[in-house]
Amino acid sequence: MGNKFYGEGNLGNDPELNNTENGNDDQAVCNLRIYFDKPVPKQDGSGFDDKGGFWMNVEIWGKRGIACHDKLTKGNRVSVDGSIIGKTWKDKETHEERSGLVVRAKRVNPDLMTVDSIKQK
Repeated sequence: MGNKFYGEGNLGNDPELNNTENGNDDQAVCNLRIYFDKPVPKQDGSGFDDKGGFWMNVEIWGKRGIACHDKLTKGNRVSVDGSIIGKTWKDKETHEERSGLVVRAKRVNPDLMTVDSIKQK
């Protein structure tokens, strides 16, 4: 059985769109940097306190990735549904091999309070 990830947070940067070669096919992948927070209601009912959170890299592939790149910007609040995977890569500056965890998203949904407009396709 695989793992599941669900979180809500804000984009720390504008989405980055890259194309990767996968065999004979090029595939688009959108990379997102998201701060997943833990808002807790204040006891007096006047709002929320941030009780910690974490930064995570999120990738979403194909047409959904292209749509994220085209529609989302830094600061947008989103919900992410996917799974956590391990990845390895070479550091751009030191060229050393690095590893870490990444969320591979199935869906990234914007909070409608943080977008200017939505058009039905």
